[in-house]
Amino acid sequence: MKKTIPFLLFALSACGSTPSNTSSNPAPTSSSVSPTVNPGAGTLYARDGTVVSGSSQPARADQEPRRELGSQEGSRVYLLELYQKAMDEKNALALEVESLRATLEDERNVATTTGGEQDKLKSELAEVTKERDALRAQAFDLAARVTSAQIARLEAEKSLLQLQIDGAQQADAGSSRRSSSSSRDPKSMGAKH
Repeated sequence: MKKTIPFLLFALSACGSTPSNTSSNPAPTSSSVSPTVNPGAGTLYARDGTVVSGSSQPARADQEPRRELGSQEGSRVYLLELYQKAMDEKNALALEVESLRATLEDERNVATTTGGEQDKLKSELAEVTKERDALRAQAFDLAARVTSAQIARLEAEKSLLQLQIDGAQQADAGSSRRSSSSSRDPKSMGAKH
């Protein structure tokens, strides 16, 4: 609204002035009309800088300058068209600004929502990572226990096998002593049969 006020003032001031070359009836010259100057009044000047005659007779309609509407760029119709075009552009731009503001607000809401979801996902990821690390540590602990149990079982089997081997060796040694003692004493052999 503030931008249109200077434009309207410009349009109204342009409408008030009439160009000197657009009149269809020539203006009366100073020789045809005798200027009567009021002694108490100062000299009046027109907008174009010429001296205004102070005739007491009102100007007649046929003596006023005429111009064709819409033919000049400074005409009221043309200025109104420019004003209407400017207002239409202003309204279109206002609608575009509102649309862009709504889009920006939607994008901000999406960014806020996405930021909240991202924070939530980060916290869930941290919890899952902690849980994974705990399960990994538990798996390593169980693997160490299983390995220790396997080693203890294998050592127990080794000890059992060693005892069985030692028992078998002692049995073989005892039987070989008997057979060697019986082969030395043939009388005892005959007595047994």
